[in-house]
Amino acid sequence: KNEFRAYAKRLQRTASISLSLSTKKGDDDTHRHEWNWHKSTRTSVTLGDSGDIALIVKELGSNYLFFSFDDKAIVDIARQFELVEYEPGSTIIEQGAECDDYYYILADGECVVLKDGKLVHGKHGVIKAGTSFGENTMLYDRSVRTATIIASEPSHRTGTIAVYRLKQSIYRKAVGSDEVTNLKHHIKEIQSVVDVLSGVNTKVKTGTIIRPYKPSSFWLAKQWRGTVLQFVGRKVAVMVVSTALLGIFVNVVIRNHAPGYEEAILGQLEQVAGWWSTLSPLTTFVTTFFLAESYQFWKKFYDTTRCVQGRLHDINLISASTAARSKNGRQLTEGAAAALDDIARITRLQHLFFWCTLMKRFKCLLSPEGISYLLSKRLITKDEYASLIEVGTVGFSPDDACLTWLLSRIVLAVERSDLGVDQAAMICVYDKITALRAHYATLSDLYDGRMPLAYVHFVNLLVGALIVVSPVALFPLYSWWSMAAVGLITLFYDGIFKLSLMFLDPVDNDKKHQLGSDQTPGFDVGVLLRESNTGSIRYKGCTQVIPEY
Repeated sequence: KNEFRAYAKRLQRTASISLSLSTKKGDDDTHRHEWNWHKSTRTSVTLGDSGDIALIVKELGSNYLFFSFDDKAIVDIARQFELVEYEPGSTIIEQGAECDDYYYILADGECVVLKDGKLVHGKHGVIKAGTSFGENTMLYDRSVRTATIIASEPSHRTGTIAVYRLKQSIYRKAVGSDEVTNLKHHIKEIQSVVDVLSGVNTKVKTGTIIRPYKPSSFWLAKQWRGTVLQFVGRKVAVMVVSTALLGIFVNVVIRNHAPGYEEAILGQLEQVAGWWSTLSPLTTFVTTFFLAESYQFWKKFYDTTRCVQGRLHDINLISASTAARSKNGRQLTEGAAAALDDIARITRLQHLFFWCTLMKRFKCLLSPEGISYLLSKRLITKDEYASLIEVGTVGFSPDDACLTWLLSRIVLAVERSDLGVDQAAMICVYDKITALRAHYATLSDLYDGRMPLAYVHFVNLLVGALIVVSPVALFPLYSWWSMAAVGLITLFYDGIFKLSLMFLDPVDNDKKHQLGSDQTPGFDVGVLLRESNTGSIRYKGCTQVIPEY
């Protein structure tokens, strides 16, 4: 809460500074700023004034690169920006090219964003005045641009697209090397999460939510990664070696250095074998039942995640099918298209934020820096950013805020006649959204109460005792063959226990089981989110090509 309150106060201060600067007269020499103009076109431009600085200050106040700056430093760094103008069609930055050491804020006009030569869909493909881009250049040397940005719509006043830019060396001198290092660490963590969510880094190489198998005994026998063999193999080796050392001690050391005691020692070990044979069936029953219960938890958790996905698709389907159309009935109205875009974006955000609250390694996206990063990538609007910061000051969850936005946006679209939802359909919408909230609560409750500590502790004691005593109990019965017997006992009983623990952690929160990227039966939440994101725009696309009836 305190962190969000600090950032909320910061937003208020920068907004106040921006407002005070923007109200200054352009001919006020005290606040006049002499811009360094770099002409990328044949058009000359006039000098800027404090109104230009106001726009920059407002943008910097919500950008994670400048969170360490105080009010004076924000204004000072704003005065260090240069202004460049481009003609329509000019390329400002190019995907794959080495960065030009500049951070940009669009001052006037519009730009479009291209990825792999294709225009980015929806609002994310258009950059409007006051939006920044190129943040990575400030932190990383020799970084490569990840998208192409082209000047598209010129300003009506000048006929060009104007861009403020800040050189990397000026920023680094102002912020200091220690802060750059800290920012790199935080942003690297955030980017690693975004890579998982965007599909750059996947848990399963096939791109599926869980690792698939082939119904072939030969294929299954060859598998190592993601099986219990990988998790218990080391322990099996340790227990086999322990059994061998026990055999050496009894058959070699005792026989050679204490003749006559061998039989006595073996007799004592046989008594342990009797106790072990009593413990074995109890452990078998408890561990197999524990495994069954753990799998049932995993299955219910997985099914509920699919229910969440289904309700999100239902909401987008109902919204798209009731969207208002033009008089010819073939095209969506401008208001309806905007409403569908907003509803789709809010459902994506809400789904993302929920998993960030549940998964430890995703929680960095819920920090002010993480939310600012989403803003810099145009995944949220500035109004949504300010709202999320304000929500954080009172300790409320972003996913709950987004769920409220979702219903409010649908109601607003109905009031504006952008969605033709009648009373019955509206009741259905309410039902879907409340069911969605209930499914989210079920997932949280399931994970919080997945298994009582006492139960897991008891199973751990049983399995541990059975395995540890196995060499002592089995050596008198099987001699050197006990090495193989102990290995199998360890493999099966410890394998059952480890597999059960993995079933109880479907989102891989327990670092104990994170031996690699695809090692556990936990599912890839990134795939789940990408499937839902695709579904959020699917129905709008379909409703735009409805045949005439």
